[in-house]
Amino acid sequence: MEGWIIDLTVKNDKVKLWFKTTKDKLIILERAYHPEFYIPKESLEKALDIVNSDLVQARIEVKKIFPSGKGEFIHLIFDTVEDYKKALEELEKRGVDTFNADLLHTQKFLFKHDLIPLVKYELKEDRLIYLDDDYRLEPVPLSILALSTNFSPSCVFREFTYRFNGECETVSGEEEFVLRELEHILKKLDPDLVLVNLEWDEFVENLLKRARIYFKHYSLDRSRVNVRKLRNYKFLIAGRLIFSYDDFEEMGLAGLEERCRFSRLPPKIAYRWTAGRLVDSRQCYVACKKGFLIPRSENLNLIVRTAWDIHVNDRGGMLQSPVVGLHENVAVLDFESMFPNIIVRYNVSYETVELAKVRRKPKGLLVEVVEPFLKRRLYFKHLKKRLGEPAKTWAEQRQSELKLLLVSSYGYSGNNFNRFGNPLTFEWINKISRIVMEKVYEIARSRGFQIVYSDTDSIFVKKAGAKIEDFERLAEEIGEATKLPIKVDRVYKFLVLLPMKTDKKLGGTKRYYGRLVSGELDFKGIEIRRHDYPQYIKEFQHKLADKLLSCERVEEVYDNLSECLNMVAHAVDEIVEHRVPPEKMIIRKILRRSEYKVLAPHYVAALQLRLNGYSLAPGDVVEFLYTNSGHRNPMMRVQAWKLYDGRGYDVEKYVQLLLDAAESILAVFDFNRARFYGAEKDYFDEIFEKYLIEKLDF
Repeated sequence: MEGWIIDLTVKNDKVKLWFKTTKDKLIILERAYHPEFYIPKESLEKALDIVNSDLVQARIEVKKIFPSGKGEFIHLIFDTVEDYKKALEELEKRGVDTFNADLLHTQKFLFKHDLIPLVKYELKEDRLIYLDDDYRLEPVPLSILALSTNFSPSCVFREFTYRFNGECETVSGEEEFVLRELEHILKKLDPDLVLVNLEWDEFVENLLKRARIYFKHYSLDRSRVNVRKLRNYKFLIAGRLIFSYDDFEEMGLAGLEERCRFSRLPPKIAYRWTAGRLVDSRQCYVACKKGFLIPRSENLNLIVRTAWDIHVNDRGGMLQSPVVGLHENVAVLDFESMFPNIIVRYNVSYETVELAKVRRKPKGLLVEVVEPFLKRRLYFKHLKKRLGEPAKTWAEQRQSELKLLLVSSYGYSGNNFNRFGNPLTFEWINKISRIVMEKVYEIARSRGFQIVYSDTDSIFVKKAGAKIEDFERLAEEIGEATKLPIKVDRVYKFLVLLPMKTDKKLGGTKRYYGRLVSGELDFKGIEIRRHDYPQYIKEFQHKLADKLLSCERVEEVYDNLSECLNMVAHAVDEIVEHRVPPEKMIIRKILRRSEYKVLAPHYVAALQLRLNGYSLAPGDVVEFLYTNSGHRNPMMRVQAWKLYDGRGYDVEKYVQLLLDAAESILAVFDFNRARFYGAEKDYFDEIFEKYLIEKLDF
């Protein structure tokens, strides 16, 4: 029988494994569990009564201490989780150091038995045998129920809508009835995964608080729970996964599996933990397999150095500010996973770095964390280019989550509270990256290329008359010299590098646009890439850039400027004369919290909707129009789109947003919004006055 571990729960001396078979059956496997931790042998006197207790087995063992020590320790093995917890609390009060003590029980069990949730196993004679499906693309086929609900301001639960296998139904009524119906539907349909439109904590905690008013036993999962005795809701859910729509949308089941593979955690924990904590879990697993004891997570790692030493060594990656302006025939050469590759290539790890050098042996802990998942990420990244949907999406979800975890492995190496940490690790990764980039600059310039911008792990180079083959030869030479993979990522026919918004004299990082040799337009860091800009203005910005760069030679770009300025004037006219449909002026922003201290425009729109009976929760998108952005009363500055009554939009506000977009495209061509807007001011007033007289009968 084949299947996947989808959840893991620990209680006293038992572990329950929730095993979903390929035949769509759910089997609960029980395993014995005896929690354990270690204390130094020299602490025996302080722990003598606990060591001699009938509730614990104790033995002396020689164990490795990270990074290179050894020592004698007392290995304490308990009958139940309760006994373990009491002993641990007592020893900590007495000031006894403990090891392997702050790992979750689920981590301890999965690490010890080398089990990975959401990975395929064969269940044979009560044993789980790993099946080699390392490069499977398809996610685990879990059944999913989508649940949309909300709580009233007083947290009363009176309505929900669910979707399951094409079926959709709304249930409403008195709270006790609605709660019972939800429990009944979950039991009847028995989904493996429930997606909710609220944050996990908010949904589970609020719903169970309401349920305990009416019921002694109530369950959202696959177990029977006395909700009136619950102390901590987050440990309640067993056998069923509950996630929020927003967090799950990009990750998907494929990305969730990568988190589980990497961290060796159950899905419900891997989903909720930050990337840094997932890296910590992986490091603990690797350390356990290498025979090291795991120190407490509060293990502060600091190296005492002078301020000058820190200044010299802790300098980050290397950047070159953009050469602001219009450029022709520019290629972007991009290192592939530069920092993880540096870790692996140069053996950079907590125990291999010193002030003056990085030792080549032994193979570092951080290297063993990063290396297998670097290969895995690159496999899926390259594979997705050859796939159609839905396989392409699955590959993207996998490589995207792995990219996050690999980047976090680099970032977490500089965290002072990394239990294995050494700040020199982070500094050496950055130092090597600077050395690499210095070599890149040297090679590119020696071959006659001009570097117009560089950003830590990529360079933008140009050369008159250079062809794609020339850029590829440059990348090949750099790769051979640095021993790191680098490729030509894209080539621009025309590229415009933009200044900072706050200081026009300085180049802005990650702010540019251009036309690729393939003919497509590419934008980075400007309005068209933002979700909270109106459709009309984003379409206008695309048309403006398209017109400006619609030529064959760089000199012709300047010939297009006058027509671009006319396009700006025409767009201003359209806004002033209200010829733009209001639906194209809608601004969309995500409501991140239930309450805000400041009456931001999208929060005002959310309040308007709530006052009119609409249900809104964190994660929902709020749509609104600016109607009078200068009004003294914040509640009058915008109007929620669902409540729009045809009053029109704030012309001046949208003109300013339009000029923001125009300035991003034309700033390097001496476009001056103040001068441009000033020149049009009389015309603007004349048109607006005409609009008031003719359309509003003033």
